Amino acid sequence: MRRTITTRNHFTTSILSWRGKASGIILFFVVLLFSCKDDLSFIGFHRDPRLHTRYVDIPLDPSVLQFRTVTTQNDVATVTPRFLVGKYNDPKLGNMDVRAYGNYSPPVFTQNPTFGATADSLVLQVVFDFYRYGSPSIGAQHLQVFEVLDTLKSDYQYLEGLDTVRSTANYYNSSSVAISSTPIGDATFVVDPDVFDTNYPLMLDADTTNNSFYRLRIKITSPTLATELMNEMIKGSANGGNDPSSLINNFSQFSGKYKGLAFVMQSGDQIVGINPAYNLPTPTSKNMKLILYYTDGGVQTQADFLFTPVTNYNSGQQFPVTSFTSINSDYSATSLSGIQPNVDKVPFDNFYVQSGSALVTKFNLSKFYNYMDTIQNAIFSSAEIVLNNTSTSPPQQIQLRVLDQYNHFRSPYYDSLVNGIVAPVADPYFVKLQSVLTFGTVTSPTTDINTDAGVVLPVFHDTFQVSPIFITNFCQGAYRYQRDPRRINYFCLMVQPTEFQKTTNSLIFDKGVTLRLYYSVPIVKIQ
Repeated sequence: MRRTITTRNHFTTSILSWRGKASGIILFFVVLLFSCKDDLSFIGFHRDPRLHTRYVDIPLDPSVLQFRTVTTQNDVATVTPRFLVGKYNDPKLGNMDVRAYGNYSPPVFTQNPTFGATADSLVLQVVFDFYRYGSPSIGAQHLQVFEVLDTLKSDYQYLEGLDTVRSTANYYNSSSVAISSTPIGDATFVVDPDVFDTNYPLMLDADTTNNSFYRLRIKITSPTLATELMNEMIKGSANGGNDPSSLINNFSQFSGKYKGLAFVMQSGDQIVGINPAYNLPTPTSKNMKLILYYTDGGVQTQADFLFTPVTNYNSGQQFPVTSFTSINSDYSATSLSGIQPNVDKVPFDNFYVQSGSALVTKFNLSKFYNYMDTIQNAIFSSAEIVLNNTSTSPPQQIQLRVLDQYNHFRSPYYDSLVNGIVAPVADPYFVKLQSVLTFGTVTSPTTDINTDAGVVLPVFHDTFQVSPIFITNFCQGAYRYQRDPRRINYFCLMVQPTEFQKTTNSLIFDKGVTLRLYYSVPIVKIQ
């Protein structure tokens, strides 16, 4: 009697029957369709006829998606507070016009000017955080400041989307608000790309001793704003500065009257970052703020109005300041012309990923499953996404996120009835793959793929390269459960979420994107 034993010992001598030889020939031609090669020396091993290790390049059929919206709002939960403002005509991604809108708080320390105090001047101090995206050449940028005409809301709660707490006002990259017809301040400043690119990484690290500061002071020319703010402070000084009816002590009413400022780049070739945060416990000369200089009793002093959520140190009043960035991208003269939200687009030249404008590149695993259907009991030595990145202004970090069939982020949870109450329950299929996936919370229902190096991957800025992206463990898990109807069919390459909301960096890579698999198959031993 002849028995067929299947073993995972790659060094077992193989003796094939004629049926085994025939199936091997069929398998050879299937593999050949995907340029499969049996060349162990290619991966650093000496050739050994007993080690049946092969590799295959499987097309991922990429397409570009643009999500309808991405939050760009700064609020109490923001990890990286930033205004973006600027203009840039990207050779590949078209014209970008980026504007920032934000309201400001009453002074963080209660001040009690007398009735005779007079306003001297109002100055906006802008502090750049050295983020930039744009021309590689030194150039002048002309920034204008306008008054906002719509009240910015600031009542916070979570809304479905990226990993953040959002305002119910829903301020996204596509949002805009009405502004005054004429500017109330403007200034021209110079961006030196070398200076910005050198200092930006230093601003991101934990060492604050190596930080530099680039401040721009803009005189506010409104004939009434300084005087009106001065009068509000005088009114607020009544009853020891604790009069609850005063606008200076009531942020809701204050922001309803003083709606904020809009930052618009009139001309230029850079998109730059402005840091609205301040140093605790009090803003310093290094912080962004609106400064009211006034004279009281012959002594000049100042009051600082901030553009970030803050608490008055004397009264304990909370000032939940709101701000956001709008990003307008014109793709009409690019290969992305006609792209529609959440609809696959295959450009004729390259594939694209960009933060801010919400561009991602989608990958399709259908051909991976089709090919692996022909392979029994495969063991992956390596699985990598191979792409040729040609970007010169890439993001700092990227990651892979799972999509559903509607081109939205796929949730690892579904609604179920638990003790008579509808509650989110973990998807059993995702639970089986929990070692190769990272789940968001029930209030941030996203699913990320764990690469072999972790969820978030750095982009090497000396070479601007992100390839290869190893997903060996994920592919092994997907292969194991490939016949599950809930299997993962799509995922996207995107900028890490914090950058996705606060930058406009891009990845541009060539058409030839494949999933390269190195795998072994068991040897059939006949006794």
